[in-house]
Amino acid sequence: MLSFKIGVVIFCSNGDVQYWFPVTKDIKGQIEVWIKDSEMVQSDHTIDMATLYPTDPELLIGWTREGCLVSINIEANKIEILQDFGSGFTHLVLLEPEESYVVTLDKNHTLAVWDIWTGKLVSRKTMEL
Repeated sequence: MLSFKIGVVIFCSNGDVQYWFPVTKDIKGQIEVWIKDSEMVQSDHTIDMATLYPTDPELLIGWTREGCLVSINIEANKIEILQDFGSGFTHLVLLEPEESYVVTLDKNHTLAVWDIWTGKLVSRKTMEL
């Protein structure tokens, strides 16, 4: 789940992506009713991690269980594969300020930097943890 605009995006275990936003509050200001604004029904890629895309407030960047880096556009109801990096990653970070590289850490403690647009490995280092 991720906070997005005025609501939340929920990444379901079956691969669906839902956007919910609050519509009413009680006397104490607590949210009483949430409405599902959109749902992307898809089973090709299950989103494991996601983050806001700093240069485009309409997009989220996600990492799928299948090892793909994807852009998620809630308004357009669209998930687009940016690159297929393979599986086994435990962490993903989008490097700023350029947002043209992604850093991954895999289950073997290997830290890798990837070019987000070509999918090419830029550098790799096994960490002593």
